[in-house]
Amino acid sequence: MPFCNCKDVVDIRRQFTSQFDVLIVSGEIKMDHKIGRMLSGRAHECGLSFKIGVSLANLLFLPRKTYVLA
Repeated sequence: MPFCNCKDVVDIRRQFTSQFDVLIVSGEIKMDHKIGRMLSGRAHECGLSFKIGVSLANLLFLPRKTYVLA
């Protein structure tokens, strides 16, 4: 009995790291730094979050490539 029944694989490819700084400075990528508060009242750092619009993702990532498995 197989453990996995995969029909295809999506390769999200490499990102254009040279574009990252340009897109942040221009405001196309939004950066959030979330800090929460624990029940004890102490602050808790939750880390960074980066957001980019779907229509602008092609400026940062190469087109996806899908491989169909036989």
